[in-house]
Amino acid sequence: MTKKTNLKSALPPDAARIPAGREAREELQPTAGDLLSDVYFLEQQIARETDDRIRGIYARSTIVMSVATIEAITNDALTVIYDLMTESVPLECLKVPPRSHFKGRSTDRIRSLLRRGLFSRKQQYVLAQIERTTGHAMESALINEIDQLRSFRNRIVHMRRDRYGANLDDSQAVLLAERAYSSARSYLDFLTTKFSELNLPIRTVRPDGAERQPS
Repeated sequence: MTKKTNLKSALPPDAARIPAGREAREELQPTAGDLLSDVYFLEQQIARETDDRIRGIYARSTIVMSVATIEAITNDALTVIYDLMTESVPLECLKVPPRSHFKGRSTDRIRSLLRRGLFSRKQQYVLAQIERTTGHAMESALINEIDQLRSFRNRIVHMRRDRYGANLDDSQAVLLAERAYSSARSYLDFLTTKFSELNLPIRTVRPDGAERQPS
């Protein structure tokens, strides 16, 4: 039986601080990579913590932040495409990559997705554009992992048993959190790599402080 713990006093004093590994720059806006740093930090706390209740708190936080990272990089990718399609450039530039890849595509569709689109539709659109332009499809196993993560995130956040099922107990949350960081990083790496191949960089920052730039 787990001993009752005062949660406020049990949390380490640096729990809210993320090891940056890089000099802070005021002009740098938050990116999906910054959220991945949060996930990495939370994952490390699960391994260090001995109290089962606190491990459960970190685990649920890891799952929620992993899904936030996945949703953020998807929005970043949509925004990159939208900015490319709406940028004013000479007519001849429209005939060369990467702009030629999106010639004739509707900007209204992307704008609608960014404003009020469901994540599943945003993801479907982004992955479809990657497959159409690069010929590479994301592995179905990773897509299934992300669907599972989002399902459990909904259980944690919304706590509606009638719609999402029973919430996770501490041990279940820890088991799922062990895969959450890996899934989020794999998804982020796939999108940034494929967009780099199209010369459409999505700037992200890795947990170790290294900034990912186009190849």
